[in-house]
Amino acid sequence: TLSSGSVGGTFPIRGGQMTLSSVVIGAATLYRGPDMPTSDLQPSPDAVDFRFTQVRIQAGSTEDITVKQIVAIQSGTATTADIKDIKLKNDTTGTVIATLPTLSSNSRAVFDNLSVSIKKGESVNLSVIASLTGSASNRTVGFEMHDGVAYTVQIVGNTYGFGITPARNDFCATAGVTGAACQTQTVAQGTLRLA
Repeated sequence: TLSSGSVGGTFPIRGGQMTLSSVVIGAATLYRGPDMPTSDLQPSPDAVDFRFTQVRIQAGSTEDITVKQIVAIQSGTATTADIKDIKLKNDTTGTVIATLPTLSSNSRAVFDNLSVSIKKGESVNLSVIASLTGSASNRTVGFEMHDGVAYTVQIVGNTYGFGITPARNDFCATAGVTGAACQTQTVAQGTLRLA
């Protein structure tokens, strides 16, 4: 700042002229996968690789997209000790693309550093699969991909690199959102066999 004196110049001061442009970025829509559980199948307490949730992610017609992260939120009454070996499976290719030994303390499975590419106009089916430890009888297990505010699915466009907020078609969401929560499963009681 000047303590005294005057400032001279030509006003207003103008910078170089710029041209604004707009682009149409890609889109993604979430559907129920064809193998999404729609009823309570009452898995056994020691069930292995049980499919709790399946989402079909459909890319729009503008650009290819990539799924970078999915956070699966356990929404039932089971504890973190009741669930193990949580997997994210690409059912379109038949491959397990991520595995976590246990849930985090806040009952989340964070599948990070993913690179699931979907060509424009095409789709992929992804499932959350988990095993039970034998201690969850009469408790419920369910996995959401919605935290009550937004879907916990991180997607970017491959052409422009912008993040894409997925739209919902008929995929489940948390209570309070039309369509309600994903189906929860009530773990069956164990059996005692006497020889």
